[in-house]
Order: sequence, then structure tokens, then C-alpha cells
Amino acid sequence: LTPERLPIEETTRLLKERIDLGVRVELIMVNKVLPAETKEDFLRHRKEVEKKYLTEIEERFKGYIKVRIPMMERDVSGLEDLERISSLLEEALKT
Repeated sequence: LTPERLPIEETTRLLKERIDLGVRVELIMVNKVLPAETKEDFLRHRKEVEKKYLTEIEERFKGYIKVRIPMMERDVSGLEDLERISSLLEEALKT
């Protein structure tokens, strides 16, 4: 799930389908979250829009563990990137 309108709607539909099939979902990964501090105007404006969607994700998907994965400089590939994501998942599951 990314913090944008269409992915939120698609995830809502997907979760309903899984529940109807009896599949238990406990965790949602919110991917490509922009860094908190951005200097460029474009990214600052995008961050404002993203904030609205992150709030909606929190409200709409109450009861699910949500892990925010930051937007990275490059595509995730290789052991180092996977270990970084793994550590974010481990932290989320501790709470």
C-alpha cells in the first residue's frame, strides 16, 4: 500500500475479499513514505498530500499493524536493503 487514493481503495477491497475467504491479515505495509524533512517545494507539497492519506490509512485500517517503509533512493534489491526492511518489520512487531 502506498499513501495515495487508488492504493487505499484497492487495499480496502482486497482486505474485504480476504476476510470473506477467511484469510486473516494482521499487518499492512505502507510503502514509499516520504522523509519527514524535505527542502524542495515539490516534495513539501507532496508530503502535505501524503499526510492526509497517512491519516486516512490509520483511520480506515484500525486494528491492523501498520509498518511504514520509507521511500528509498533506489529500488529495493540486495541483502542490505532487505535487512533494512526486515528491521523495520521487527520493530513494528515488538509493539
